[in-house]
Amino acid sequence: MSAILALVGPGARTASDAHVRCMLASMAHRGSERIAIRRSAGAVLAVARDRWEMDPGFAGGTLVATRGPVHVVCDATLYYKRDLVAALHSAGVVPESDSAADLIAAAYTAFGPRLVDHVEGDFAFCLWDDATQTLHAARDPFGARSLFHTELDGTRLIASTPHALVAHRGERAGFDATGVLRGILGRDGDGTTTGWKDVREVPAAHTVTVTPERTTVARYWAAQGADRWRALSSTEAAGALWHLLAEAAKERHHPAGAALSISGGQDSTALLAALEPGRPAALGPLHLVSLKYPPGDSGNEDWYVNRVAELYRLPVHRVDTGGIDLFDDVLSRAHFWSGCTGLFFEGQNRAMARAALGLGNRVILNGHGGDSLFAVGDWRMADLLRQGRWIALRRYWARRGTRGVRRFLELCVRPALPFWIYDAAERVSGREIRSRPFERPVPPWVRADAAMLAGIRGADRARHHASIVRRYPTVLERYRAWALMYSAFPRICATLFDLARHEGVELRMPFFDRRLAEFAMSRPAWDLNQPGRLKVLLNKAVRDRLPDRTWVPQAGGTKPGTANDYVDARYDRETAALIDALSDRRWISDELGLVDRGAFVRALAARNAEDAAPRAAFTLTLLVEAWLRAHERAGAAPNP
Repeated sequence: MSAILALVGPGARTASDAHVRCMLASMAHRGSERIAIRRSAGAVLAVARDRWEMDPGFAGGTLVATRGPVHVVCDATLYYKRDLVAALHSAGVVPESDSAADLIAAAYTAFGPRLVDHVEGDFAFCLWDDATQTLHAARDPFGARSLFHTELDGTRLIASTPHALVAHRGERAGFDATGVLRGILGRDGDGTTTGWKDVREVPAAHTVTVTPERTTVARYWAAQGADRWRALSSTEAAGALWHLLAEAAKERHHPAGAALSISGGQDSTALLAALEPGRPAALGPLHLVSLKYPPGDSGNEDWYVNRVAELYRLPVHRVDTGGIDLFDDVLSRAHFWSGCTGLFFEGQNRAMARAALGLGNRVILNGHGGDSLFAVGDWRMADLLRQGRWIALRRYWARRGTRGVRRFLELCVRPALPFWIYDAAERVSGREIRSRPFERPVPPWVRADAAMLAGIRGADRARHHASIVRRYPTVLERYRAWALMYSAFPRICATLFDLARHEGVELRMPFFDRRLAEFAMSRPAWDLNQPGRLKVLLNKAVRDRLPDRTWVPQAGGTKPGTANDYVDARYDRETAALIDALSDRRWISDELGLVDRGAFVRALAARNAEDAAPRAAFTLTLLVEAWLRAHERAGAAPNP
């Protein structure tokens, strides 16, 4: 990862190099060893990068690419470079080098602002065109690299993280109550709101265009299928998926070697199968790292990890979870978060990144994204009900083995109803009905005024209707598109990337690949999930390359890998310790008029009650308060 920065407007002419370096320094956790500043008429571009990321297998050696009137800074690792270079040659353009910045500059020369249709990878970039006095910025489709923007006194600023923008705003920086409340509620909305006043996030798969007249943010990619994949038989599709997955995984491998975070799940083991057989000599060694839980623990998946590792004759480096706390050093770590909520399992992910680095790897791969692509739930039943296909629905229901009217209403009827019915029922009953997939209950300790809560709910529903409901006609398609496009998922990706980079490792997620997404969106539901069978096509693609995956439920009927025991053993003790650490003064979220700390503590004490709020709600509130404390000085002037 790199730290990138762009200033456009009058402030670009007056900003000193010292001020630009100060903003870059606020993002030093993204890189600091090599710095470049490029000034042009009307704009300043800047980048900071560590030396190891100058390697061609990462961003490359070009800090600022210049091609005629075009200047580019980027935080990027690009994949499928051969395809891009071939397309550039067809357009009569030869890139200066294969570094990410030079390739992006060449792609703009060849394709203009639509270069985002041709560049594939994990990227965020800022491109200034002197000829048109226009800034073009973009973020990759799955949100691996973050990008934020703000406007101050007629100057537009864009940066990798909010830290630089807050540093620039100085005394005018302040917390945004609506953004903080969204963090507490776990409602990410359209992905633009942050915990900072007047600082906005660029959503994944969006471009930003800044001209002297206006700033425009627009989506350039949406989840959709293609006829070439729809035409394949199930057997042909399994072969195609194997090829696509192998290409995606090998593109993200590094010539010097990589680590793979492996569990007993279907996704990471599929990546191992895709990487190992016939792995080109140009790719370095692959090291397996896995979390170690005690025998009998619900998170223990050694039964399958060991079998897979033995099949490919690879050792497994174990990361002992016994020494990893849930909230270890959270008040310090929160300073580096780009969002106002962290990651519940941040400690485990950091430990895996450190293990990868200890094995000599600067790249760690994981199976994140497999669920978004290939796990579609039972939404097909709702579509069968809507279509009046009663016999097919009855067969599906019977094969699923579920019983009871209540379950039928939950799985078949509720998802099939149009949203206007729920909204009408809401108006009649006078209470919120959580009808959309992103809606969570409002915790009882939240005391934000009703108008703010209603505003969040209304904005989110309008956005969901415009981006999902209107674009996708069936229940199944809506949920599949939502799983790839809802703003919470890119924010998780960016958080995972950030914490790995902070440990000196670049995280890559092969399942979040534009080609794989197009393929998955093309296949019928029966190729993905069937009653009692998950990720059918993925399993078929790797069936002869992995051991049988028969598992025995843990105590309570949970499948291995759930980490229930790990969390249960720590949660009460560590939560109490974090509350004590935050008890030296009134909570900032309380000062902002959002949370009643006393009600929170009482609700936590009654957590075992039948109607208690879910554990995630308590955790979100605590993580947000930790973030507020970490940034208290910069946000000293609350803006409720």
